[in-house]
Amino acid sequence: MKSLYLLAACALLVSACKQHAAPPPNTYNNDTVAFFPVQDYLRAQIKSIDSVPYFMYRLTVTDDKKDSATITREQFNEATQVFTRFNIAEPAIKKYYSESVFGDQSTNSYTISYTTNNKDLPVQRIDVLLKPEDQKVKRIFITTMENRNDSSIVTRLGWKQNESCTINTSISHKGKNSNTQTTLVWNGQN
Repeated sequence: MKSLYLLAACALLVSACKQHAAPPPNTYNNDTVAFFPVQDYLRAQIKSIDSVPYFMYRLTVTDDKKDSATITREQFNEATQVFTRFNIAEPAIKKYYSESVFGDQSTNSYTISYTTNNKDLPVQRIDVLLKPEDQKVKRIFITTMENRNDSSIVTRLGWKQNESCTINTSISHKGKNSNTQTTLVWNGQN
């Protein structure tokens, strides 16, 4: 009988000493929530740019080096693929995002935000800024995070309706940081 108690105590001790796995990321019951169609909106913007003969150029700042150049439609389309690469509205992924909406007086817009606490997902945050008078898009901001080999890559994307977009990439590699900001302009001046 003593050996049975001793065996039970050992089993309890072993199970108590096991490392516990990290808790799973929060999921949200948002099956009926219609997320703003960010991908569809951006694809429509890119398609409309293809149909108008805009003069397009690129401004690039890498660390402290600046460069500018005109770009072709093909170069524009290739550079803007990063904006439509991820879709957080897919059912398998959507459950990891929460939505919040608020009136932002500092930007004179309504802001729809999608955030996650799941660090394994590339898209960490999306902010859609809408004009209060007609709820049309002013800007969209997307923040992605990826780990590749021994590098951490944070990309901040910004889209200004019918005018320009910005791709800001920060790479951390073995304690060294590199930053590149690329702005594409097609209908205005930055």
